[in-house]
Amino acid sequence: MQIRAPTNVNLLKAKMMEYGHEFYVKALMDLLKISRTTASRKLKAEIPFSQIEILRIKTEYNLSSEELDKIFFKGELL
Repeated sequence: MQIRAPTNVNLLKAKMMEYGHEFYVKALMDLLKISRTTASRKLKAEIPFSQIEILRIKTEYNLSSEELDKIFFKGELL
């Protein structure tokens, strides 16, 4: 079984800031239609983002393949 590397939360937050979304938890709640608790846990890298959530974030923040890799996969699987 392969385990995905934890989300690079700092890079994700930096990208969110570029779009004026400094209230990270609220922005994720609205984008992903998830609870405040779940959004907070995802931003603390306590629980992973699903593939569909990653796709929504990629689209919302216009992430390049390189940015997507650095934020969610760090270039490799553990």
